[in-house]
Amino acid sequence: MSKKKQAPLSEHIMWYTVIASGLIFLGAIAPVTPWRYAKMDAGMGNRFVMQRYYSLMGPTDSYGARVGWLTLASKIHRKVEEYYRPSPTNALLGTVTTMMGTGGAAMGCVSWEVCKAHIKSRYYQYYYVGILSICCMVGLAISALGCIGTILCYNYEDEKEDQKLLKKKKKKSDDGPCDFHFTMKQKTCICAMTSCFFSSASTVAFCRMTDSMLHEFRSSAAYPFATAHAGAYAAGLACFLMFANSLFLWNRWAPFCPKKEEPETDGEEWAGPLGGKGSNGEWQGAGESWHSYKGKGKGKGGWKGEWQGGVGYDGGETTEDAGWYPGKVY
Repeated sequence: MSKKKQAPLSEHIMWYTVIASGLIFLGAIAPVTPWRYAKMDAGMGNRFVMQRYYSLMGPTDSYGARVGWLTLASKIHRKVEEYYRPSPTNALLGTVTTMMGTGGAAMGCVSWEVCKAHIKSRYYQYYYVGILSICCMVGLAISALGCIGTILCYNYEDEKEDQKLLKKKKKKSDDGPCDFHFTMKQKTCICAMTSCFFSSASTVAFCRMTDSMLHEFRSSAAYPFATAHAGAYAAGLACFLMFANSLFLWNRWAPFCPKKEEPETDGEEWAGPLGGKGSNGEWQGAGESWHSYKGKGKGKGGWKGEWQGGVGYDGGETTEDAGWYPGKVY
C-alpha cells in the first residue's frame, strides 16, 4: 500500500459513509428486514389476525411464517387452474346461481367471475414481484461490492503514479477504442457510481412494484395496504449517501469548477528593443542584443534564423567568416 498524506475531513466522512452504505445494502437483503408493513385488521376475519411484513424474500402469512414470492405465486397458480378448469360441478353451480338469481358470492369463488379474475391477477403480481425481488437482491449485492471496491481503490491511490499514467496516456496515440487506462482516482469514482446506480435502481423498482401490486389488489377486493418500513427507508438513505459520495469523488477526479492555469512562458519576454532572449517565437537569439552599427554585433541566432552569425554589418565592413562580402550593401 502506498504512503498517503494526511487526508482531509471530507475524505474521512466519505470513507465512513461508504462503509455504512455497504453494510446497509447487505442488511437490506436479509429476509428479516421488512420493506413494507401492514397492521392487523380484525375486519378481515382470520386472514389478518396479526401484522404482515413484506421483504425482498417474501411476505409473511397469517401465522407469521415467511413465504417466498415465487412459492406464493405457484400456490395461487394452482388455485387459478382449479377455478378455471372445466368440471360438471362448476357448470352445475353456475346454472343454479343463474336460475336462483343469487350472486356468485353466495356459491363460492368458483362461480364468481370477479373472484376468479382477482385470483388470476394475484398470480401474475406475485410472479412479477418474485422475479423483480431476485434482480433487486443481485443489484444490492453488486452495490455492496461497489462500496468495497471504492474503499480499496481509495486506499491504493497514489498521486505520483496517477500523474505518470496521465502523461503516458497523452503520449500514446496508437491505443484502440477499447483500451482503457484509468487512474486510481478514476477507479474510485467509478466504483462509487456503480454502487449508486444499482442500489437506486433496485430500491426504487421494488418499492414501486410492490406499491402497484397492493393497489391492484385493492381495486378488486378488500386488502390492507402495507406502508414502507425500515428496509425501504434504510436503503433509500444509503442510496443518497452513495450519490453524494459519487459527486464528491467525481469532483476529486475532475473538478466541477477548475482553477484557471496561468500560461507558461519560455524565457524573458522581449528583454530589449530587439532582444536576443525572446519568448516563444520570432526572436530566437540566445546571445547579446543585435545591433546594426559598425561591427559591434554578436549574433548567435538572429531573427527567425535568418541572421545566423557574424560580427555585424554596416555596408562594406563585414567579415568573410560570416559569409558576407565586403563592399556590398545589405
